[in-house]
Amino acid sequence: MGEVKPNPKQLFPTDLTLAYGRGAAVKLVRYIEDAGSDAVGSNKSILRLKAMEQSMELMHGQDFTSLVAAGIVPALNETATKDADEKNRVAALVALCRLARERTGRESMLENDSCAALCGACTDSVAAVRKECLATIGHFANYDEGRKALVEKNFVELLLVHCRDPPDGGPPESEIKEIKETQCLALTALGRICQGEGGRAEAIRANAVPTVLEMLHAESVEAQYQAAMALSLLTFDQAEKAECLGGGVMRKLAVMLRSDKVQDDMERRRLRTAAAALLMSMCNGTRNESLPPPHAACKAEAIEKGICQSLVSIVAEVVLLHMAGELDDRNSELGVYAAKSMTELADSPKGRKLLKAALGDLKVLAGSQVPTLCKNVQIAIERIEFVP
Repeated sequence: MGEVKPNPKQLFPTDLTLAYGRGAAVKLVRYIEDAGSDAVGSNKSILRLKAMEQSMELMHGQDFTSLVAAGIVPALNETATKDADEKNRVAALVALCRLARERTGRESMLENDSCAALCGACTDSVAAVRKECLATIGHFANYDEGRKALVEKNFVELLLVHCRDPPDGGPPESEIKEIKETQCLALTALGRICQGEGGRAEAIRANAVPTVLEMLHAESVEAQYQAAMALSLLTFDQAEKAECLGGGVMRKLAVMLRSDKVQDDMERRRLRTAAAALLMSMCNGTRNESLPPPHAACKAEAIEKGICQSLVSIVAEVVLLHMAGELDDRNSELGVYAAKSMTELADSPKGRKLLKAALGDLKVLAGSQVPTLCKNVQIAIERIEFVP
């Protein structure tokens, strides 16, 4: 008698059957396609979610390009906007976010107009979908081609809408947390778009400064950080500097540079770095002697708000890192921005007088092995020691 073999495992309608080799990507994409044609909880809907989860596994290996070639991007675009199940819409956006990190993925997203899908998902009725969409936009905006496409598709205006508080007396208490998280994600994406010249110009044209300035006063440390970094990119010209100055930016920067209430050391350093970057941008190119009000007031108000003393304290802390051998390119940004700000504030005789308290520490940092820090510290020393 022949050998008795067990029956093959029974397959259920929601079991994902995979091909191997080059056929795996094609089969997964087929499972994902045709979103919007089936109900929540249907077999096809469940299989679509499983296929997207499996595709994420394949994206970590050599199968990434196979998925792109099989047409995963248009399938995800459709799922992100048309699928009846919000879990599937979120999963599609997570997958697009992963694709946006690779050049091949971004090229396919541009070719298949993923911006249209992202625009649609931004207005989804479900907060989780909107948040994942904004996170995906933020990753796409990390790259020049992504920033350019987002500007061309008018995403600056769309992101500003998400940054603003809802009208009509504000949202219900139950929705406040979701809205604040959404605002922070939108602000992050906006700041990344502003890293490109076209994005900055479009943000200024769209009157972004008042909206971002308001976010500088948010409760969230992350929102304050993102707002300060965005404003540091938007305040190159005098008109935007004056607008921020009129909005009380120096008073807020004085608080942020201390950040006494922020307990986490990494968060505190990050927040102070952003504040120092914005301070540098505000003071750059605004000499007290030559510019009329309100432009001339940037440095004068910074000095009046006690910012020189805060910068002296920051330099002292950076010296501790230097002495401990822990200072490197990654954590020296705070010292670089502080030194650049000192250089600007030393234009004022009063500023030079107050900043002389930091000369000893600055001379220690002049021996740093971090080239950018060393260079800017030396310039600050020259300005502070200047005798008319």
